Amino acid sequence: MRLIDGAEAIRGDLPVAATTVVSVPAAAGESLDTGVHRFSALATIRDAAAAELMLLESPVVTIGGDCAADLASVQHVVGSREPGSVALVWFDAHGDVNDVASSPSGAFHGMVVRALLGDAPDGLASERASHDLPVILRILGALTGRLPASGPSSPPGAGRHLSTDQQAAGDAP
Repeated sequence: MRLIDGAEAIRGDLPVAATTVVSVPAAAGESLDTGVHRFSALATIRDAAAAELMLLESPVVTIGGDCAADLASVQHVVGSREPGSVALVWFDAHGDVNDVASSPSGAFHGMVVRALLGDAPDGLASERASHDLPVILRILGALTGRLPASGPSSPPGAGRHLSTDQQAAGDAP
């Protein structure tokens, strides 16, 4: 089963009148010298999803192919709430905290959390990053992808607003 097949199967269980579909470009997209594969397509999808989210009332459930599908939804919630009022629990086998330099593949699905914290190419990075809007983040079940506590490769605010829970990997902080 391909990722789109799973998303379509879930959508089939939802009320049609309460479902909004964001079109995905047929072309794969270009990196545009960002280091993120398919950057142009990802940015287009993020912008289209953000526009749809502005028209919808909460709560919203996002269904998509991989972690990148969650980007616009989480950015929308964080951007529309009072600072410090959002807690994000990220359940994943990977921390999704790579940046362009540390990503083994260049695929954005491994960079989503980092983008939510404001560390990604323009067009994908959160505008209200953790240093502007305190975000409480817990990463559960991550087997890889621990964020450094500080240093040049840390996303903005990593030491102040980010905690990781890697007990599933036997590496509790």
